[in-house]
Amino acid sequence: MSSTEDATKYARGQVQWLLENQCRIPIRSITPISFYYKTSDTLLDEADFYYRNNQLEQSFILYSRYITLFVEELKLHHPGYATVSVNEREHVKEIIRSKAFPRAEELKEKLKEKYSREYESKQKAIQEEVAKIAAVPLDKPATNFHNENEQTLEQLKTAYAPMPPAHVALFAIPPTDSVLPLSNKEPAKPAFDRSRKPMMNFGNSSMTTLRRISIPCDITAKFLQAAQRNTDRKIETCGILAGSKRDNNYMITHIVVPKQNGGPDSCDTEKEEEMVEYIANNNLITLGWIHVY
Repeated sequence: MSSTEDATKYARGQVQWLLENQCRIPIRSITPISFYYKTSDTLLDEADFYYRNNQLEQSFILYSRYITLFVEELKLHHPGYATVSVNEREHVKEIIRSKAFPRAEELKEKLKEKYSREYESKQKAIQEEVAKIAAVPLDKPATNFHNENEQTLEQLKTAYAPMPPAHVALFAIPPTDSVLPLSNKEPAKPAFDRSRKPMMNFGNSSMTTLRRISIPCDITAKFLQAAQRNTDRKIETCGILAGSKRDNNYMITHIVVPKQNGGPDSCDTEKEEEMVEYIANNNLITLGWIHVY
């Protein structure tokens, strides 16, 4: 197989990895289907942002998620799909036809070109290093020469081993019931220590574009006040931080306190469908968790 064929095969494999591992959105049948339709605008907005900024992996993943969500997941697996109005379905179909699908295809080809170049660059670096090794004078003991060369080649193989494209995490949204509006003061920097809170996991630097989140300085005081009764009884309380996107950054504007059962070191949320409906109806985005115990 020629070098060009190897590069093409590598590029196709990378794109296929993205499609299989990053471009699907798991859905929950208990989540109202209206939530997915209302929040899909945010997904599309994020895809457009990355597309404008020529961030290929991110935009390809998000456009593909949008397509998969409506063409496969909701249509085939959500019991509420039959209740969606014809107008809503046609609106989404038009977005897929005129924007999401053409851009996903365009980005797929660009990614193949990018991954092919990366592969060829890595192979060239390996070949150059091998040539340097071959040019080393043979006036040193053979044993040391071979050991050093083998070690160098092993380091090269490790450094240039094909890596899967980076990961873009998609978070499940927790439950909710009541809401604490927050003031828009200068943000403070809280510290949370919970293994269950959402986490982002990135594979390489090309995917690590982060957004600033503005946090009101009174967020902790308001939540502690709301949770005081539970705290006095040694019961943990959890809340969901929600807000909106402004100028490509996020602003926390609400603490949504779900219906919940708590203990000294646990907190189980209830009535998740009510939280989902509230988040969707108020055009909020779930941005994190807050706990006190």
